Amino acid sequence: MPIRKTKTKTKTKTKGTRHQKIAPRPSQSAPPAPPTLSTSQSHPPRPPPSAPPAPTTLSSSQTYSPLPPQLANKMVSLIHLSTQIESLSQALSYGLFATPSDQHAATTRMTTLRTKYTAFRTHVDSELTSLGYLPSHTNTPFPPSSSSSSKQPPKLMTDVSKTPGPYTAWHKHKYGPTSPRYTVDKALKRKAEKMANTPGGMRAGKKQRGEMESDYVETDSMKYSLVASLILQSTVVLGDLLPVHFKAPSPAHFHDVVRNDTYDFGCRPVAQPTEDGQFKLAAWLSEAQIVELEKHYELDSDISIQRNLVKRAANAPIGTGDRFSSGTIAPKGLGTQASGTTISSILNINEITSALNALASVYGVPLITLPNKTFEGRSQVVGYVGAGTDKSKYHLFLSAGIHARERGGPDNLIYWISDLLAANKAGTGLTYGKKTYTNAQVKSVLAAGIVFFPAVNPDGIAYDQKNGNLWRKNRNTKSGSSGSSVGVDLNRNFDFLWNFKKFFAAGESPASTSPSSETFYGTGPASEPETKNHVSIYSTFPKIRWFMDIHSAVGDLLYSWGDDDDQTTSSTMNFLNSAYDGKRGPVGDSAYKEYIPSQDLTNIRSVSTATVNAMKAVGGRSYSSQQAVGLYATSGATDDYAFSRYWQVAGANKVYGYTLEFAPSGNFYPTSSEFNTNILDTNAGFMDWALAAIAVGLE
Repeated sequence: MPIRKTKTKTKTKTKGTRHQKIAPRPSQSAPPAPPTLSTSQSHPPRPPPSAPPAPTTLSSSQTYSPLPPQLANKMVSLIHLSTQIESLSQALSYGLFATPSDQHAATTRMTTLRTKYTAFRTHVDSELTSLGYLPSHTNTPFPPSSSSSSKQPPKLMTDVSKTPGPYTAWHKHKYGPTSPRYTVDKALKRKAEKMANTPGGMRAGKKQRGEMESDYVETDSMKYSLVASLILQSTVVLGDLLPVHFKAPSPAHFHDVVRNDTYDFGCRPVAQPTEDGQFKLAAWLSEAQIVELEKHYELDSDISIQRNLVKRAANAPIGTGDRFSSGTIAPKGLGTQASGTTISSILNINEITSALNALASVYGVPLITLPNKTFEGRSQVVGYVGAGTDKSKYHLFLSAGIHARERGGPDNLIYWISDLLAANKAGTGLTYGKKTYTNAQVKSVLAAGIVFFPAVNPDGIAYDQKNGNLWRKNRNTKSGSSGSSVGVDLNRNFDFLWNFKKFFAAGESPASTSPSSETFYGTGPASEPETKNHVSIYSTFPKIRWFMDIHSAVGDLLYSWGDDDDQTTSSTMNFLNSAYDGKRGPVGDSAYKEYIPSQDLTNIRSVSTATVNAMKAVGGRSYSSQQAVGLYATSGATDDYAFSRYWQVAGANKVYGYTLEFAPSGNFYPTSSEFNTNILDTNAGFMDWALAAIAVGLE
């Protein structure tokens, strides 16, 4: 994982004048009596997510007497480990890493792999000796030397920095398109192919894995057949990311996985409970990454990997044209239409604007154009409905589309607002699957005052809809002008512990300083116009109490805090206390836990539980509720920023923040069926979230 560089920004904290304050920060004495957070209300701890099946394994082609399958699989992983170590060793000796941080990360990774290799090798040698397979001398296939003084390329590989081939050892998305890569040595491969049918020799061929062919070589160098897995030299990273679930007995089993910042865990890496008492972790990986991880975990019976191949042709289409006729035809949600009605396509970026204009023209919904234009020059619009013209009467705030690829988020929000307005006008209730709501409940929700921001990241949405490349960030080119270096993760750009290098423990990476990372945090807190616009809404509507940011695709509802485990006993252990800088982030330890007033925790959990139960009731799909920190800390996120404002912005209202990740199917690009089910699930969730919030209190 690359070491990241960051700028340190000194923040001046101001305190509000209400009865709940943060106590003054003590002066510089040793262990200062840090600032205290008020205890008037409280925050929730987290539950976990669902599960996947066991990974596929390469079978070992037999040259001599048969090996027990489990032992053969262990040998596959052993050779895979040694290949990785040799690759890293040679790359380090060549000086192929562009920055000292990448070099340090590679060295650390190689040390970890060597430790694992030694343990595996000892175990495997013991089994082989007991079965009579191991000869009197033991040579490591592709030995992982402790220091690589040789300038020869790794075995079976040759430098292809200048002549790219179809097999890459270093993924482009990690080291950039100009980084040196290794490929299988074609001459050696041809020689191996000629020996394919030679008894006692070397055998080479291809094996089909899912929809990708990966080259492999088999050798009997120790009188048994081994698959010399060249995963690191496998097919170039495919454009598609596939939804994957890791499954393990406890969340702790996933810690090593989530610390690899080249893997995509969506909004946050979260472990969810499964029906069989285990836990699952959702991720989105390339085919090559999946194969690599399957090999990596073949020796660990506690962790399995399940993948769901998704055919792009089955995705719900993006709408063409403008179904709202330039804002003259109002959107119609599913809650006010006959059961079984479906919506045929996802709103394109222009239709989102047209839908807002239609709500204004048909129902009189007021719209506000936010102060900052996006990097590509788009204006952003927010609507508010239900509580009249007095902006201090608006207490609910929902936003969507901050991550461009999470398709359907803006649709879910727009169709829910449409349903509320249509049902209110007709004097009817709403029906979402098996969940029904009365007209009185509709009126109650509207009276709470709803602010809605359907497209937080319009540039990114437009780009993703045009290219279908699972784009997450915005399209700001100031930090990088091409490929993955373009853009900022807006959900790491908010002013909550943004300077993570200062605030978090060494080795924790709640965001990234690398422009090529999916979680690049930008050039400063709220550096992006979209972030500034989002923040401005709290000033325009000063009495917002409840906030939800809409994401996909895991099937959970997350609540604060996201920087560390919650605790309700020590008010001085809080995000404003500099005495704890450098200690935040590691979950499950006692060095730091984020303070949350106990009543706040109770409030947030009760509303979270009601929301999740409503979504489950629609059609039985699995949803869970838990604290946002999950497996790994995050910084600069919308929900934590919303909640933190009460203590760090003078006069700010207390806002309970949530992150909803709809679509437990795991697909950022849902099928048409999933798209419609997502609308039903989320709209019921929004209703119960609002009703539960009203019951807890809006002031």
